[in-house]
Amino acid sequence: QLDDAAGDASRLAVKSLAPLVKKVSEDRVLEMVDKLCSRILHWIDQHRDVASVALKTIIAEVGNMSVAQRVIVTRSPQLVKGITSPGITR
Repeated sequence: QLDDAAGDASRLAVKSLAPLVKKVSEDRVLEMVDKLCSRILHWIDQHRDVASVALKTIIAEVGNMSVAQRVIVTRSPQLVKGITSPGITR
């Protein structure tokens, strides 16, 4: 629901991520992070902002060090590449 035009569903979806991250498997968390990274790098600004807040929420709530490490190792290069590439809209 992160692509809600009005923003109400988006805000609720982001709020629901904090408790959800604590209850789902590592693989599901990594899948959510992967999708959010993709949205950050390829969506329009409004949706990118919501995806960024959602990603921040997930990272803040990850309590398992192995999940946090896997997120950093696998997604940081993708995000850095997206930030530094000339094709990204800012």
